[in-house]
Amino acid sequence: MGNGWRDIAGHHGWATTLLLTHCQGLDEATLNATAPGTYGSIIETFRHLVDAEASYMYRLTGAWPARPWPEDEAVGIDILLERAALLSETLERFLADDWDD
Repeated sequence: MGNGWRDIAGHHGWATTLLLTHCQGLDEATLNATAPGTYGSIIETFRHLVDAEASYMYRLTGAWPARPWPEDEAVGIDILLERAALLSETLERFLADDWDD
């Protein structure tokens, strides 16, 4: 069962990195644009996703793998990429150990 979880986690990390890397080429106006019916802007959505993943990681491991940032702090794509990589590594380490699914 653990191998399947590692496959899912690896794909998730790959996909998140791919999307964030693509967004590095977007200008500020595009990153901050909103559309009706969505969570918010592209950058706000990615901040939310990475924050949520850190919260899930805390629930699994009992430790925060990345420092939560204040809501008023401007966190860009580069920081999100770093945190996403850290979260992915943390999940891979967690899944490599014995755990009760």
